[in-house]
Amino acid sequence: MQDPIKPVPTPDQKFHDGNPSTGELGTIVSADWLNTVQSALQATQQEVLSVIGSNNGQKADPARQDQLLQAIKQLAWAATPSRLPWRATASPTD
Repeated sequence: MQDPIKPVPTPDQKFHDGNPSTGELGTIVSADWLNTVQSALQATQQEVLSVIGSNNGQKADPARQDQLLQAIKQLAWAATPSRLPWRATASPTD
């Protein structure tokens, strides 16, 4: 996991459009900031793909929007009933 992305260096840490009528400049976005964002997005995508791949070697399918959810469910419910801290037929709150 990478460090969090630093906010854009403006007083309120938000991007702003310029205003030609007042001469106000828009937020200047540096290559360093863009490269940091790109790297963070790529790292996040790789982590998501790793989780999806842990679901029986499943490959990412751009047509499906539930693969991460399915992989997380598979990981969360992979425990056998004998290893659960509650009866397999009851919920943890029973």
